[in-house]
Amino acid sequence: MKRFIYIFFTLMLMASCETPFSLDPGNVEPKIYAFCVPGAEDTTSIIIEIARPVGSSKEYDRSKAVVDFRINGEIQEVFFNKGYEHKNLPKDCFYVTRKMFPGDKVSLEVSLEGVRSVSSSTIVPDYPQETGFVIKRKEGRRSDFIVSYADDSDDTYYAAVFYQKRREYNESNDYEYIFYDVKFSGYEFDPFMSSPELVMNTMNNGNGLYFWKNSDAREKDGKKVVTFSEYITDDVKYGEHSGTDYSYEARIYRMTEELYNYYYSENVAGENYFNDFGMSRNNPVYTNIAGGFGILGGMASRSHVFDTTSQEDDRYLPEVQ
Repeated sequence: MKRFIYIFFTLMLMASCETPFSLDPGNVEPKIYAFCVPGAEDTTSIIIEIARPVGSSKEYDRSKAVVDFRINGEIQEVFFNKGYEHKNLPKDCFYVTRKMFPGDKVSLEVSLEGVRSVSSSTIVPDYPQETGFVIKRKEGRRSDFIVSYADDSDDTYYAAVFYQKRREYNESNDYEYIFYDVKFSGYEFDPFMSSPELVMNTMNNGNGLYFWKNSDAREKDGKKVVTFSEYITDDVKYGEHSGTDYSYEARIYRMTEELYNYYYSENVAGENYFNDFGMSRNNPVYTNIAGGFGILGGMASRSHVFDTTSQEDDRYLPEVQ
């Protein structure tokens, strides 16, 4: 019997089949991809890419795209960041410098010769209300990063980004260097995707973004509370007057439903274990860009920034409890 089973599985492994398919894209047209999140920062970047059919060698100059960006119906001046002219912006992106506020209505139209025009609209949501950020340290280095806010709605959406500030100083030589790093850890890898909305890496400027539905957040003392597990680093002293300090910032966002849906679809695709073997798609499937694909979705944020050693600079970050 064992010999029979061995022969059976050997034959199964030797069996093969062929399924011929064509790489001819047919009449597929190139499309414009647009990514823009107004309201998240003072300067709004607009990322434009051209998706070409398989086998197409035609080049498109994105800098020649005509970008019509309006706030409350008023057309805005749009600039192009050639290369890394402005290093804090994505390479070769368009951008608008006007600050936006909750309730602002934003519309976007993009056209480029030889490609179908695209359009979309969104609104900048209200700021998160009564936000808070606490770090509760546990044994070892993994600690609880707890964000809180007030919102009893079921149809709102939130996100958070955590930053680590590293301050290297030497009082004897009178120097100080400040470095900021985005924290990407939080939840363990989830191969069965039971909670795919909990962790993602946003495309916007490469920031690590955690996001969730407000209705999924637990409630405590009249506020919504979301807890993340993060690693923190102890301060280091090299002598009486030199060392390295570590502290942390939480930036809490409220986002539109469209933006949540885009990030969610991107994360579901990206966290799928079969992506590693080319067995499933790994791109977002949600879009609100008419005529193309991508996202135009609003965000508004609150930051908690305090210092562990000095109260003179309000950019510094909260004391670890």
